[in-house]
Amino acid sequence: MTGQRDVDWAQVERRGRRLQLVSVVPFVVGLAALVGLTGRWFLWEGAAAWIAVGLFAGSVLVLQVIVWTVTRRRAGDLEAFRIPYAVRHGIDPGPVVRERADSHARRMAANGWVVWLLPFAPLGLLLQGRWDRPLVAVPAALVLVGFFVTLIVWWRRTSAAARRWASDPPGPSRSREPPRWERWITGRRLARILVGLVTVGTVAVLVAVALET
Repeated sequence: MTGQRDVDWAQVERRGRRLQLVSVVPFVVGLAALVGLTGRWFLWEGAAAWIAVGLFAGSVLVLQVIVWTVTRRRAGDLEAFRIPYAVRHGIDPGPVVRERADSHARRMAANGWVVWLLPFAPLGLLLQGRWDRPLVAVPAALVLVGFFVTLIVWWRRTSAAARRWASDPPGPSRSREPPRWERWITGRRLARILVGLVTVGTVAVLVAVALET
């Protein structure tokens, strides 16, 4: 694993802030494609769904602008942008954020299995598509599929980099044992918790339907 290099961390932090703000664009486009494909969003349908998505997207944009403004003044928030860059490139970020980078890498490495669930999301949306309106549904479907493909590629690459970091972290030798709380939100334990919640929810729905009939 690569150790400490001469990196312009200030530039990394500025780039991270810009990407954080720009990330609103694909998010809004994805929501618009979702409504275009299915004609609904949560409890709203038709024009109401578009209005709800517009209000939600506007609130997210305002929140991102606030966060972007705050991180310009708070050094701790700016340092957080070092973590994904350091893990991705295998570079020691320095003693200030080294422990946080270790924790980030362990979580991403242990939760790499989540990538196998991502393809089911667009599949479910495609089954709900309004294919009687192909001029809207087809472009919206292509946008959503492209969004999830990009997400899957990003997740796989990030997980691979995290596994490399976790197996051979750069910088001085240190303990690789995660804290107890971290073990409950990563790896097989998290998978078991999610399966348990889904199972309980499914049983509850089936029981409620049976009682009504």
